[in-house]
Amino acid sequence: MSNQDENLRDPRAATSQRLLSDGLLVAIASGLAYLTIYSFQVGICDYFNIPHSVITIAVPNLIAVTLGMLFAVLFLSIVLDMIPSEFVRYLGYSWPVLLKLARFRGHF
Repeated sequence: MSNQDENLRDPRAATSQRLLSDGLLVAIASGLAYLTIYSFQVGICDYFNIPHSVITIAVPNLIAVTLGMLFAVLFLSIVLDMIPSEFVRYLGYSWPVLLKLARFRGHF
């Protein structure tokens, strides 16, 4: 019996599975935002010869990076929707990741 069949029988299992996957998505996105801010601050400190001990991650920086990530995902989503599916299928043989992403987006 597959996992989907079990989830159809027990709606609590499907809800907990969705909460787990959503929670992991939020945790990964937060980690990426903090990593991006930290690496940016390290670059600034290295450029100006400032010790890394003075690096602080502020809320405005976190908001700016989060909005930037959302804009990038939205932009990629719009661009991928404009690409004809035949072209994506053609490129998918060279770049399997692009083909998997197109299948995930529901193009074929």
